[in-house]
Amino acid sequence: MSHSFTHEIFQKINTHFKSIGLNRTFSEDTVNAFQDNAKFLNGHNSTYFKIPIPYFYFPANEPISDSVLWVGGIHPDELAALNSSLVLGNKLINEFENFIFKKNVIYIPLVNIDGFLKGVKNRNYALRENAIAEDVNRSFYAYDELTGYKSNNEAEFIIALIKKYRPKHWVIPHSSIHILDFDGLYDSLAISWLNNIYEATTLNGGEEIPIKKYRNFSPPNSKKYWSIGKLASHLGDIRSLTYEFPGPGDYPSPNDPNRNRIITLRKQLGRFENTAWLAEQYYYDYLPSLFESLFITDKL
Repeated sequence: MSHSFTHEIFQKINTHFKSIGLNRTFSEDTVNAFQDNAKFLNGHNSTYFKIPIPYFYFPANEPISDSVLWVGGIHPDELAALNSSLVLGNKLINEFENFIFKKNVIYIPLVNIDGFLKGVKNRNYALRENAIAEDVNRSFYAYDELTGYKSNNEAEFIIALIKKYRPKHWVIPHSSIHILDFDGLYDSLAISWLNNIYEATTLNGGEEIPIKKYRNFSPPNSKKYWSIGKLASHLGDIRSLTYEFPGPGDYPSPNDPNRNRIITLRKQLGRFENTAWLAEQYYYDYLPSLFESLFITDKL
């Protein structure tokens, strides 16, 4: 099952990336390495297509209980974040020996597989939502209180990993507000972590990504339909970073008459304009910062 998953999904990813002008392909060796290292949780398949959702576990170089969780592809239409999640995961798999892992890393490259597949099939671009029109990042809940409640399979998969590994740092890549947005426990460790991530945003020539408190999402007085950032704040002992990549141009003001189209263009690089190459550029620009977010350093 995992073999058919990896080859089928990567073939569709390669075809889609080529169609929008992204100079990114995943080779047969890459797919095989992905397959050999992927882990699965029994019973945790995607909501619609019932595909096993993969994750990877990279142990710290020195024994430690602390872990950091990477949740990639929660909104697969956000190309810069999706591309970086897939390529960084591939790099960690194939070059593991070149890095020092200060914490254990639990890595999900693409949690919303259904949203990617259905969107590419129906409109040649990934959906923001999963294949049953649910926004995974509005699907979390107070699982410690609502013990009989269940969300969609993608959110339940993430919650299962949180329960299994108890990571105290979460990183969720998005596009394209161009901020480092923090939720959860704001202590000296969080401040140090954020500052290291922020300072590294310019090391490869990229424009700095400022630290800015944005917001998390939840209906008033509700224990359900939360963003993952809201869940982090609710649990109380989690340091959670929403890593928002940039997009072309400036983020539109609330009264901009073209606001919705501009926001969509910034997220979905390559769908409307010839800007898909920016997704690759952002990955290289911000790679040192992404490493900092995962507590990884280069041995060289």
